Amino acid sequence: MTQVKLFFEAGNFGVQPPNMEDLFKKIKLHFVNQHPLGIFKTFPLHEKIIYIGGIHVEEKKILTEKLKKLNNKKRECIVLVSFGTVKQSQKLNRENIEIMFDRFNRHSICKFIVRVEENLLPENYNKNKNKIKVTDKFIKQQEILCNIYLI
Repeated sequence: MTQVKLFFEAGNFGVQPPNMEDLFKKIKLHFVNQHPLGIFKTFPLHEKIIYIGGIHVEEKKILTEKLKKLNNKKRECIVLVSFGTVKQSQKLNRENIEIMFDRFNRHSICKFIVRVEENLLPENYNKNKNKIKVTDKFIKQQEILCNIYLI
């Protein structure tokens, strides 16, 4: 029995909240901060799960109207890919990265900044170095995403 359950049964804190399964049955939609194109085999697919990755920058009002207009005029794009801050890509393998890089190569007007360990790089990575920049260091995401001079 969990400590939380014991705590509620002892009458110390009102009514015990429902478990996650019961809560999930009652929700209409569950929003996940993950871009739909970044969903891997281990991510759950369900009609109630909506992937909305990337909206946190705009919520903080970092982009001004002037920057939005400037960005809308540009034809090039920069895509930042990071799998988190600690041991970011531990569940990925070389095949996952190779598939991802192959998809990147389909977008001729975009440049990609990818945070991933070097041992996961595909063998043909060297020919794409101008298009796909790789690092295993910490990335200041908001500075990159809001910097008009990178484009």
